[in-house]
Amino acid sequence: MQLFDRTTRQLDITAAGHAFLLMTGAVLDDMDMRLSRFMSYVAAQSGTIAVAALPSLAAAVLPDMMRDFMLDHPEVEFEIIDGAADEVVERLEGGTVELGVTAHGYLPDGFCFTPLLRERFYGVAHHSHPWSVQSSISWADFNGDTVVATRPGTSIRAITDAAFGKHSISVSHHFNACSAATIRGLLRAGVGVAALPAFEVRGFGLDDLVAVPVDSPGATRVIGVVYRCYQDLSPVAACFLDFMHATEINPPRGVRQA
Repeated sequence: MQLFDRTTRQLDITAAGHAFLLMTGAVLDDMDMRLSRFMSYVAAQSGTIAVAALPSLAAAVLPDMMRDFMLDHPEVEFEIIDGAADEVVERLEGGTVELGVTAHGYLPDGFCFTPLLRERFYGVAHHSHPWSVQSSISWADFNGDTVVATRPGTSIRAITDAAFGKHSISVSHHFNACSAATIRGLLRAGVGVAALPAFEVRGFGLDDLVAVPVDSPGATRVIGVVYRCYQDLSPVAACFLDFMHATEINPPRGVRQA
């Protein structure tokens, strides 16, 4: 069956050719659209970036970065999953996210960490606590006090446990909490003190609390980006990773570039 009639001077479509075009035109249009979408994906102009992040960083660091990135990549979508440090690692290992924004700490083999910022730790307590008249404290000032702590497995708990152990500081962990809101409520009730990094303190609203810098070795938390070292990221995730590395962040009080 002929789709075209050809002469030495002319090429005409046959009736069968017209029927074939009607039946396949939608398929060809769909293929062209899908090819265009794929080329946009390869060029990092579209796609979904799945990121797991510590809650404080998801609230304080990522929003400005995502806003600025989308100025040149308006078709990109973000999926943000917040959780503690161990939950960020679980998401990365499980492959449900490509990037993790978290604190420097334990990483399984095959993952890389690139530092972005360094946070200072603060001693946080009710305004009636003796720390309210001090300009700074040391780890030793926690000795004998009741510490409102984050649960084991969090980046904050790993740092404070290491510091208290290194300096032989005895504290009472009567309260282990998962959320910043719970810790804030306990501190406002005056049941203890806490050691928290700058981004956590920033979201507290310190109207009836005091936050005093901890001036001791190791009283910092390095935060950065985690990703698989030997596995290609999607084009848009790789582009966003490069963007994060190149972005100059205007750090708040107690935070500086790493």
